[in-house]
Amino acid sequence: MNCKETKATKATKATKVTKVTKATKATKATKATKVKTTKVAKEKLMVENNEWNLKDLRNKIDKLSLDEKKELFKIVKEKAKYTQNKNGIFFNMSTWNQDLKNRTMNFIEFSDNNSEILQVQENIKNTLLEETI
Repeated sequence: MNCKETKATKATKATKVTKVTKATKATKATKATKVKTTKVAKEKLMVENNEWNLKDLRNKIDKLSLDEKKELFKIVKEKAKYTQNKNGIFFNMSTWNQDLKNRTMNFIEFSDNNSEILQVQENIKNTLLEETI
C-alpha cells in the first residue's frame, strides 16, 4: 500500500507543479499584455498632449520654407549632432531629447501661425488694392 500511496502522492505533486507552472506562465502573459497596453496608452496620451512622433515632425519640417528651415537649424545645431554634404544637412532625430523636440514643435507651430497671419494680411491688402483701383 505504501508503494501505491507514494505513486499517488508523486502524481498529485506533479499535477500541482504543472498547475503552478501554467498559472505562472499565465500571470507572466497577463503582465506582458498589461505592459503592451500601457505603452499604447502612453503613445495615445502623447498624441493627445500634442506631442508628435518623429515621422510627423519630419513631415512638418519638410513643409517649411527655406528661411524657416535655416532658423530651425540655428535652434537645433546647438543641441544635436548633424552631418552635412552636398545633399543637405541631416540629423538623427531619434537621439533628440524631449526639450529639443518641444523647441522644434514650438518653432513649427510659431511658423504655421505666422504663415496664417501673413496670408490674412495679404488677402486684406489685395482686397483694398482692388477696391481702390
